[in-house]
Amino acid sequence: MKRKNHRKQHKQYCELSQHHRRPSSIGGKNTEDNISVLPSYLHRAWHVLFANAHAEEIAKIVNEHYLDRYWEFLVVPRRRNEILQ
Repeated sequence: MKRKNHRKQHKQYCELSQHHRRPSSIGGKNTEDNISVLPSYLHRAWHVLFANAHAEEIAKIVNEHYLDRYWEFLVVPRRRNEILQ
């Protein structure tokens, strides 16, 4: 039984998944610059924590529930010339 669980855990860490940086549910496209490839377990964890929240909503959740009150997590839009690089 232990060996079977070990295989399942190993597969979980090796399996890859595509994640939309901007969720398709809020207008994100299926383009290369909007897709990240990451381990499936991280992709699932993201959606458990943040569902399909937008960046500002995620910052609010992190600030309200996770960070020490002396710190603030900020998101700011990138300047156009930074995006193109």
